[in-house]
Parts: sequence; structure tokens; C-alpha cells
Amino acid sequence: MCDSSDGTVQGITHAYGEYAFGSLSEGNDCEDYTTVEDVRNSRKLPKYYCRRAPPGQQEFAYRFLEYNPGDLHRTYPYLTDRVNTASAGPCETYSLSHVDAGTDEGGKWSNYTYSSKDSIRGSVLLPVQVDTFDGTVYIYRGLKTPQTADTWACGDRCISMWAHKTESVTEGGKEPSTFYQCNFTVDAVQVPPQEKLQDAHRVPNDIPRLAASSVGLQGGNSDPDNGWTSFQFYPVSQPSHAFKFSH
Repeated sequence: MCDSSDGTVQGITHAYGEYAFGSLSEGNDCEDYTTVEDVRNSRKLPKYYCRRAPPGQQEFAYRFLEYNPGDLHRTYPYLTDRVNTASAGPCETYSLSHVDAGTDEGGKWSNYTYSSKDSIRGSVLLPVQVDTFDGTVYIYRGLKTPQTADTWACGDRCISMWAHKTESVTEGGKEPSTFYQCNFTVDAVQVPPQEKLQDAHRVPNDIPRLAASSVGLQGGNSDPDNGWTSFQFYPVSQPSHAFKFSH
């Protein structure tokens, strides 16, 4: 039998999240839309649909496909009217105030303190390797698993995720280290008013938080003080590849 532990579930979830993140970050197969009806009326087959919601927010939609069991090569999909949407934002931006390097006994972790409008807002432990590369660290901060999160939960189907972008040099000059805090929401599957959603097609409430945090999960928990806090580092040159850090 397969191991269905929390760590295994997170590891599998991250694999799917990394695949989706890589596809979207590289601009692959994302069709513009304005309403869910636009998705249902589309005759195209992109992996996802994308739109800018209110300023500062971004939304993606996924249309479910079905195949005849005899279509072994999955050549002829049936375009269902079932649509699932996920949105990110609004986001808060914080400046890096200072870093206390090697704060633990082994010297593997640094304490990053972030601020907003010259006021200290908090701190987070990150691996010392973070500033070695040019990229972004995605962080799930939680003493509990995403499914049972409380401190960083923003709703039954919403989780607050963090990201730290390292200092980088671009054609426009130097970009400072920056922290972002964004709320991610995965909505319930939507069907037209005249249709009834079957139980088998629902996405229960514990799945959205797990899916939304997948980009930062590492398939394991950290030390007892930090619970299930997880980090995943994505080098800027490899948006779909993740370096794994663990306590």
C-alpha cells in the first residue's frame, strides 16, 4: 500500500504545483478570459485560462475535460462546463530590514527581518544559501499542515503564502531584496445554473489550501518550533525547477 502520511501528500502536491507553476511562469498555454462563460464558450484547449481581476490580483481558470474510455491516446476530449478558478492577491510588500546570519548552532539558518514604512513587521528563518543564488523562495509558514492551518488561513479555501525575492542586478539597476505576502484562494467547482454538480466532481475544503501552498511545500515538517513551515527555492533561470531546503 502507498504511504498516505502528511509528508507524502505534501510531496505529491508539490510535484503537481511545481509543474503548474513552471508552465504558467513560462507563459505556456494560458488563454485570456473575462468571465467563466468565456471559458465555457471557448473552443480552444489551453492548459489554463488567465485574467487580471481587480488591480493587484490575478486569476486562473481550469476547464475539466473528459475522454471516452476507448480513447487510449486521449485524442478527442469532451469539453465539460465544469470550471475551477484560483486567484492570488491582494499582496503586501515588505522591505528587507536586516539579516542575522547563522543564528542557529549549526550556522545553517539566517533570521530575515522585514519591515513596511520603516516599521518592523516580523521575521522568518531562511536557509543561509538563499542569498547565494538569484531567485525566489516560496514559504509556507505554519505550525500545522495547510489543510488544518489557522494562523495563516484566510478562509476555508484560502491560505496566506510568503515569498522572498533575493537582491538582483538588472538592466535598470539593482533591485533590493523584497518579501511578499499574498492570499491564495481556490474556489469551488462551478457549473451552469441549470446543472447540478455531482459529488464526485467537487473539490472539498481541505484541498484548496494544500493546492495553493504547493509551490512552497517540501514534503516534510521542520523542527518542533516551526512545525510544518516549508521552503522551496526557484532560481531565476529555472522557474519550474525547485531546490529543496529542510531543517
